[in-house]
Amino acid sequence: MALVPPPAAELTIPPTDPQVVSTCSSPRPRYDEAAVPEKSASDVDERLDAPAGVRDGPYNGGAEGQYSRRPNDDGIYYPEGGFKAWMVVVGSCFGTAVTLGMMNTVGTIQAYVREHQLRSASMLLLGLSTGSMRRELRQLASPQQEVPSVESSSPLALQKLYTVVSFAWATRIVGLVVIFCCAVAVILVRSRLPPKPGQTVIPSLHILRDPAYLLVTLGTYFMEWALFVPIAYITAFALSTGAMSTAFSYQLIAIMNAGSSIGRALPGYVADKLGRFNSMIAALVVCTAMTITLWLPASILTTTPSSAPTIKALSIVFALVFGFASGSNVSLAPVCVGQLCDTNEYGRYYATCYTIVSFGTLTGIPIAGSLLQHTGGRYWGVVLWTTLCYVISLGCFIWSRSFCVGWKLGVKF
Repeated sequence: MALVPPPAAELTIPPTDPQVVSTCSSPRPRYDEAAVPEKSASDVDERLDAPAGVRDGPYNGGAEGQYSRRPNDDGIYYPEGGFKAWMVVVGSCFGTAVTLGMMNTVGTIQAYVREHQLRSASMLLLGLSTGSMRRELRQLASPQQEVPSVESSSPLALQKLYTVVSFAWATRIVGLVVIFCCAVAVILVRSRLPPKPGQTVIPSLHILRDPAYLLVTLGTYFMEWALFVPIAYITAFALSTGAMSTAFSYQLIAIMNAGSSIGRALPGYVADKLGRFNSMIAALVVCTAMTITLWLPASILTTTPSSAPTIKALSIVFALVFGFASGSNVSLAPVCVGQLCDTNEYGRYYATCYTIVSFGTLTGIPIAGSLLQHTGGRYWGVVLWTTLCYVISLGCFIWSRSFCVGWKLGVKF
């Protein structure tokens, strides 16, 4: 019997699904998918990470909390509550209470030391000592997190301690509080993910070849040069005018910190709506305007019985509005850096930027002290220096934005 071969199989190509084509031809995501490992429920205890299946629905981890069903821009899921996550928040609060809180007492410390221990010292030497203190605290602080009430009340508490228990014991008490808060932060704060093999946060000058990032770094440098001058000298300025009492002069920094507390929280929500760079640029415009229109006239006016109320009013409004606008200088600069890099590279970009910026934090106050000395104790030179730094910073951020989205004003970025 002859064997009849079966008919050849007919190859049929199904019609192309436009949705599949669209999915396959979509650009590669910004993040490295290999860096987002598969999660399991057991990972929650060890890594505070999202378990498998979270993409299919919300996860309720009981005591460990639940994880957001919606990822961030890089497709990464973050904890939404839970005991361990909240302990990290508590530890962060203790850590930032003493870093950011102590940073804002530098003006109080400098004014007191100038009036007592270092009365005959030059403003350059005094500024160098407080500038180095601010640099160390600035590197310990995390700008994304803060404790506004502690930050605002620290200068008032320190002023009270000076009169009740003396400068020496006030310093010892502050030291004990710092040790306790830092110990709690070290115990409670932990990383969400283990270190990635081959990943480093060591600063690299190689990434400065990106013009947008280079301009953001320069803009942040000049911004920090300007930012800490009013914070450090507002109390000394008020004392020098004679238009305000000694007690109120020390309270002026608390008024600035109160505005700064709101200014660090609110711009974050505005930035999500209008864009990080747009919000930062707007804040820099306000800082520049307040310095030139309020602080400069107050520094030029000669104190007389008729001009004293004007100087006091200008100083109060400047402290409040500048505090509000400058608060976003601290909170928005890191997110502007993060907008120019992938999430897994943020540590290196942030470290590189603020390693360079730290030199501005160190030298800004001494430069202002030198200017104050050369102008015979008049503050108009310090004010003009602050304004110039803010103008340069504003130009750098605008230029950096243009590299990313052009010169269009209506673009959210």
